[in-house]
Amino acid sequence: MTLRIMPEDATMDMEALKEKVTHVVPGGIQVGRMEIVPVAFGLQALKVAVVMEDASPDELEHVLSSIKGVQRVEIEQLGRL
Repeated sequence: MTLRIMPEDATMDMEALKEKVTHVVPGGIQVGRMEIVPVAFGLQALKVAVVMEDASPDELEHVLSSIKGVQRVEIEQLGRL
């Protein structure tokens, strides 16, 4: 699954956000590639690839949304292994 994490504003330290994401992800979920991508007007998003069991992504979305400075979390791609 690929998630897009949108910060509240363009001043957020995206490298610090990467660190926070790796620390708050619940057990049983493997974090793969993380990439900072431009959105518009200086705003960037963090794309995160994760591998998880066949379960609802709701808990993961909630945990990531609770990180200070995160505006929203969107599922960009969902696949099955």
